[in-house]
Amino acid sequence: MKTSAITTWPHQPEGTDALLYKGQKHQESFFSSDESFRLSALRDLNICPSRNDERFNRIVRIAAAHFQMPICKISIIDHEKNWYKASIGTEEEECARATSICQYAIHSNKPLIVPDLSQDMRFSGLPQVVGGKKFRFYAGAPIILDNGARVGSLCLMDTVPHRHISHDDIQFLEDLSDIVSRELMQQRNSAQRVQEMIDYDPLTKLYSRMFIQTKLQLAIIQARKTNSQIAAICIDIDDFTHINDSRGHFFGDKFIQAIGERLAHMATPTLVPGRLSGDKFLMIVTEFTSQETLDNIVEVIFSELAQPLEIDEELFHPSCCLGVAIGPPKDGNAVTLQKYADWALHEAKANGKQTIRFFTKELYTKAVNRLQLAIDLKSANLDQEFELYYQPFMDLRSNKIIGYEALLRWHHPKRGLIAPCEFIPIAEETRMIGKIGEWVLRQACEDASHWESEQFVSINLSPSQFRNQNIVTLIKSALEDSGLAPERLEVEITENALISNFDMVNCKLQEISELGVSIALDDFGTGYSSLSYLAALNFDKLKIDKFFIDRINEDTKIRKIITMITRLARSIDTIIVAEGVEQQCQHDLIKSVGCQVGQGYYYGRPAPAHKRQTN
Repeated sequence: MKTSAITTWPHQPEGTDALLYKGQKHQESFFSSDESFRLSALRDLNICPSRNDERFNRIVRIAAAHFQMPICKISIIDHEKNWYKASIGTEEEECARATSICQYAIHSNKPLIVPDLSQDMRFSGLPQVVGGKKFRFYAGAPIILDNGARVGSLCLMDTVPHRHISHDDIQFLEDLSDIVSRELMQQRNSAQRVQEMIDYDPLTKLYSRMFIQTKLQLAIIQARKTNSQIAAICIDIDDFTHINDSRGHFFGDKFIQAIGERLAHMATPTLVPGRLSGDKFLMIVTEFTSQETLDNIVEVIFSELAQPLEIDEELFHPSCCLGVAIGPPKDGNAVTLQKYADWALHEAKANGKQTIRFFTKELYTKAVNRLQLAIDLKSANLDQEFELYYQPFMDLRSNKIIGYEALLRWHHPKRGLIAPCEFIPIAEETRMIGKIGEWVLRQACEDASHWESEQFVSINLSPSQFRNQNIVTLIKSALEDSGLAPERLEVEITENALISNFDMVNCKLQEISELGVSIALDDFGTGYSSLSYLAALNFDKLKIDKFFIDRINEDTKIRKIITMITRLARSIDTIIVAEGVEQQCQHDLIKSVGCQVGQGYYYGRPAPAHKRQTN
C-alpha cells in the first residue's frame, strides 16, 4: 500500500518537508469519531500486558536493526495510558496517555513521522523531549485491526533528529505494523476459538457443560431479584448406550447431533439448552408463570424428542427420561438446582423408559438416604458386613437339590439387613461392584467347596465386571484358591452385559467356558434380542424370567411361549430353569411343559450357608 509520510513543524518548511507539514495539518484536524468503538476493539483483543511474547519481541528487534534506532516499541493506547507489548532500548512498561506521542499516531491510517520533536510545538514541552532523555526523533505506524480500529502504534525513537526518511523505509515500517496487527488478531481469534470450545459443545454446538451451568447461575440470580421461578430440566436419552455400542461411536455422534438440533430448535429467550455429557442434556426454563405453563413446556420437550428420527436412511423412535427441579433454590446455587434435577432424573430412569419426574421433598429425603448409603458402602467391611445367602435349584426329574444361587446380603451396622436391589445399583454407580463382585466370587467358591461333591454354586456377574475387570483371571484365581472344580461353578449374566459390548463379552464368555465353568443367561424372554444371542453364544442354561412364571397359571399364551422356549432349548442342548416358582400349580405346569430345573420359594428360600436347605 503506497502511503505518504506525515510530520509536524512549528514553522512553514520548504520542499518535501512542506508536503509533510501539509499532511500533518490535515491530521491535526482528525480525531476518531468513536473512541468507544476503538476501546471496545482493544478489549476484544484481550491482550496480555506481558512483554515475554517472542513474536512481538522479534518484530521490535528487526525494526530497530533495520532503522538503526536505539528504541523501538509496540505501544498499545488504552483509555488513560499506553503500555508496551514489546520494546527494545527502554525499561519503561507504560506511560500516561496525556504525555504520549503515540496517541497522535492513531489519529490516521498513515504513519506519523516527526524528524525533530523539539521543533514541534505539540511535543517540544513533553518530559521525554525536554527531560533527561531528550528524544528528538519519532516515527510511528498505527496498528490497524481488520475492523478499522487503531489500537496502538509500532514506533521508533532516537535522541538525534532524522530529517530524511525514505518512502521505502516508511513502507517497511507500515509492513511491520501490519504484521503486529495480524499477530494480535490471530491471538484474538485463537483466544476466541478457545473460548468457543469452552462455551460450546463441539459436537452439538449447544452450550457446554460449564457454560450452561453459568447460564443457570445467572438465571437463579435474576429470579431471586425479580422474585420469580425458574426450572432446570435434566434430559437423558433412553437406550443410547446400546445404540452407541451396537452401531459404533460415529453413528452415536450423529444421533446425539440430531438430538442437539431438536433441542436447539426449541431454544427461546426463556428456554436455554446445553449438553452436560454423553446423552445427557440440560434445559433451563428462565421464566414461567404457572405450574401449568411448566408442565406444558416439559411435555413439549418430551414429545419433540420422541418424534421419529432418520439417520443414514434408517428410522429410529427415540425416547427420553426427564428430571425437573423448580428454583431458585434456597442457597441460590446452580449446583444445588442441577443436583435436584439430576436426582429427579435418576428417579425417572429407575421407573423405566419415557418417564418424567419432578423433584419433591420426598425425593430429596430418598436421595439423601441413597447418598448416605453410598458413603457407607464405600467404607463397609466386606468380611464383617456382607454375607451370602443361598437359594436352591431343584432338579424337577429327581426332586433333588443340585445347586444354589449365591445372593448377596448386607448387614448394615445401623439399618440392619439390606436387600441387594437397594445397594447393588449404588455399587454399580460408585464402581464398588468390582470389589464386591470379587468378594462374592471368592466367598461362593469357598462355601461351595464344602458342599456335596456334585452340587454347584451360581453367581451373578454384572456388566461392569466385564468392562472393568479381568474376570477370567479372577475366576481362575478363585477356583484355585478354594479348590472348587470348575464344573461346579456357574456364572449368570443378563442381556445388559451383552448389550454393553457384545464382542468383548462374547470373547470373555468363551474363555470362561473353556475353563469348564457353566454359563447361564438370566431373565430370558424379557429382552428384545435374546434369540440372536442364542445363535451367537453357547449357553448351558436359560433362566425363564419370573414374569412368565407368575402368569403361567392364568394365561394360556404364556404357557405356549414357555413351551416354545423349552422346545427351542432342547434342540440346542440347553437346560431350562424356571425362576420364581412359588406355588404347587406353577411347579406342576413348568414340569409339564418341559422345564428341567426350578427355583423359587416353593423349593426353598434364600438362607445363609449353614442354614441353607439341603436334600
